[in-house]
Amino acid sequence: MIEQYRELAEQMVRAGQRLYARGLAAGLHGCISARLNDGLMMISPRGTSLANISPDTLCILDQSGKWLAGGQAPEETKTHFEIYKARPDISVCLRAWPPMAVAFCLKHADPAALYKIMPDLPPITTAKPTALSDEKLLFSPPNGIYSLSVSVMDALYALESLELVAGVLCAHSML
Repeated sequence: MIEQYRELAEQMVRAGQRLYARGLAAGLHGCISARLNDGLMMISPRGTSLANISPDTLCILDQSGKWLAGGQAPEETKTHFEIYKARPDISVCLRAWPPMAVAFCLKHADPAALYKIMPDLPPITTAKPTALSDEKLLFSPPNGIYSLSVSVMDALYALESLELVAGVLCAHSML
């Protein structure tokens, strides 16, 4: 089954490796999913670092959550399905723990300072992942930051940009 989604699976693997290499998803923290045809979802497997996922370990589930192929489904599968249900305009959900962005969001209730440096940064909000309107970045204190988009690379770039801007602001505050 994975063969028909091979290109997307390889993009997810590269994004996971990049997140891990840049320190944005350490250990077993982080998850990538993609909405597929007919309500199917491909998601990074439970108990595997994003640094070590492969196309064959990505889990494919039907819309009821039934396993179809790949590794074991992670605990947050239900949340990803709920996000896709609430947001029919997106096809990728990436969750990670970018340290500077999370620290900034924990310290500042209003992330408006982020947009003074990079005005084209997608808006970030703090809300339950299933209570979204059109946000692309979502800070969820127990879960890190979700990046929602139409493509793996757009979701990755938004998260990397957020981390860059938060890092600049954190460094600036120490000067």
